[in-house]
Amino acid sequence: MLPMSSFAGKPFYDLAINFAHEDNIGRSEKSDDIFSDNIVSYFGSANYLHQLNNNSGILFGSSAQWEDYSKTDKLDNFSFDVGVTYKYKPDLHYTSPWYSLGFKASRASYNKSELRDNYAFAVDVMAGKRITDRIMLKAGIAYKDQTATTDQSGLLGGKLYDIEYSKVFLGADYFYKQFIFYGQYTFQDGD
Repeated sequence: MLPMSSFAGKPFYDLAINFAHEDNIGRSEKSDDIFSDNIVSYFGSANYLHQLNNNSGILFGSSAQWEDYSKTDKLDNFSFDVGVTYKYKPDLHYTSPWYSLGFKASRASYNKSELRDNYAFAVDVMAGKRITDRIMLKAGIAYKDQTATTDQSGLLGGKLYDIEYSKVFLGADYFYKQFIFYGQYTFQDGD
């Protein structure tokens, strides 16, 4: 994390294309239920950092994402979110740890599956530390509550796509010139 003053007082933007392979091996009880797919996501965000002092700031942000599934087009979706995150770095040394607390509200709309359209609210707590000028480690916990926007009264008690979960994650970022390569392990409990 750069010193707070590097981004404070002016908007900054991010664009990304992500490739992922998803499977439900850990979430299916029968081998016939195991399904996998490749996903390409296109992501853009706009953020603004309001510096509170030399050690802390509030980040206001919004983002939009399109996910394109190669096999299952009913899962293709567009989502938009707005959020606010408080960040704190007790010491301004480059390798000092940082901490954050964030809140986010989002809306998702699915291509051919209106039942999945939803609103969601999330909170997360994270910590991170630069190990070198190219490597940063981070960890966190998060909670999300998602509510479907369509009437699902005839489906599993009306809560088929109402989702609630918590997760713990560990990750590492590797910075190379203007690129960031990252990996993350996530354990999720809930829907």
